[in-house]
Amino acid sequence: MIMVCLYIAGLKKNKDRYESEMAELGSARETQSKEAEATGKITGLEKKIQYADIEKVLFSLIRNVACIVACLLSDLMEVQ
Repeated sequence: MIMVCLYIAGLKKNKDRYESEMAELGSARETQSKEAEATGKITGLEKKIQYADIEKVLFSLIRNVACIVACLLSDLMEVQ
């Protein structure tokens, strides 16, 4: 009888522990909501990275065009 009582007490402790863990995890709907939010943030950051890469290319092109214009102006001044 004592063994049965100890076994039942152990099961109750496990049940309480599992219920506590489940409460910490939250509901499936909350988890899906958090995952969707994280996915949205990741997508936003990926877009920011893409825009930053595009800006780098554009600044490089602008710098190259500015150098070409400067060279052409210099050549024009020499001709005059």
